[in-house]
Amino acid sequence: MNQTILHIRAGGTVDSKRYEADHELTEKDLRNPPMLVKPLSEDESLLSDVIGSLHNGEKVKDFSWQQHHIDETNFSKDSQAYTDADVERLAEIIRQDDMSNVMITHGTDAVVKNASKLKKLLGDTDKTIIFACAMIPLSMSDIKESDGIEIMQYTLNNIEHQPRGVYVTAYDPHTKILNFHEPKTIEKDRRISKEQLKFFVKQVETSMAL
Repeated sequence: MNQTILHIRAGGTVDSKRYEADHELTEKDLRNPPMLVKPLSEDESLLSDVIGSLHNGEKVKDFSWQQHHIDETNFSKDSQAYTDADVERLAEIIRQDDMSNVMITHGTDAVVKNASKLKKLLGDTDKTIIFACAMIPLSMSDIKESDGIEIMQYTLNNIEHQPRGVYVTAYDPHTKILNFHEPKTIEKDRRISKEQLKFFVKQVETSMAL
């Protein structure tokens, strides 16, 4: 099989615009940053450039929605908006491609549900599929603050050594160390860390001052 890593751009916070505040934020707003971002268009997305700058980024090939006559806007959205048909289409894309390693950038809120559905659809697959998500968009003013950088870098560095199957790159809730997890083993916690919240509030305050 082709050892190139196929990247499928599938929405989520990692590939979204930073929030432009036009009102005083509530406690609920600050505690749910994924709801305060908007998906980027294909022309606006930073993913290809960022991935290309990472170690092993030269091995990555972006899936071309246009070349396959698929409307990318159906997939560049909040993970909670994914339908069963969307996940089935992702499974079809993966089955038809000759690359053995696949990284899907996706949203965090429904990644466990969608990854579990994909795992069931693919069954005993001969490929390694990793979902890479983030709580802080790459489009923030200081891109290094996005957890997406570390998550995608870990995925690119280790995907070739991972057994075949469907996984999610995530921090272990106890050790706080990145690892590949089977969807059913992930403890989902929508709360973000104090460091992430502090950074998010700083970005909101900046946008409100503009």
